[in-house]
Amino acid sequence: MSLSHRILGSLLLPLIFIPSQNALSEALGTKWPKASAIFLTGGLPVGGPASSLPGNTETWRVAATEAANRWNSKQSAFKLTTLSTLGNGVCQSFGDNNLVFSLTACGGIPFEDKVLAITASWSNDTTIIKADIIFNVDRDWGIYNDTLLYSTQDFRRVATHEFGHAMGLKHTTNNNALMFPTASDIFSPTPDDVESLESIYKEEKDSGGSITYLFLLALGIWPLRLISTHKKAD
Repeated sequence: MSLSHRILGSLLLPLIFIPSQNALSEALGTKWPKASAIFLTGGLPVGGPASSLPGNTETWRVAATEAANRWNSKQSAFKLTTLSTLGNGVCQSFGDNNLVFSLTACGGIPFEDKVLAITASWSNDTTIIKADIIFNVDRDWGIYNDTLLYSTQDFRRVATHEFGHAMGLKHTTNNNALMFPTASDIFSPTPDDVESLESIYKEEKDSGGSITYLFLLALGIWPLRLISTHKKAD
């Protein structure tokens, strides 16, 4: 079994103004065999943030589900489902699609400086067969909307961005889009993000999907592809 990984980009807190550009998110070149995926949130803590920010009465698991539903409510090309059960195979090429907090990235490697979260996916050729989203537990997290706070990271906003990667999106050059590599006041998918996703899955959706997944399982090949890391600035 041959494994490979790559790190494609970072999510930074804004320090300088970047002119708005009208450009779609790039596709990673990989996609799910059917336009849907189930992610398990049972690896997240039961409760929520301890601080008193507005919205912090919510729990991590509920916020993760809301992040998935932000994509579901804006488009019909891909269906994200979350279940509050504990999965297995975190950072492994087998098991469930997981969301977890961790002190390290996959493989026990320390998070790079300023990294908030990583999305790791396993694929064969161009077909994604598993994905995990790992949040850096050594950050100050909250749950809130609207203006981005530099001192406290918005878990739900980062999760929404990470779900974009998990579905197969890279970053966009449009600084008014959710998939822009710099964190901003955008906390929900924009038309740019939706159009990018639909460009990957619309044909798949119209044709009723693919049987590639079963074929890949029969082959038993699980190459690793580390989609992205996401950072904040000082």
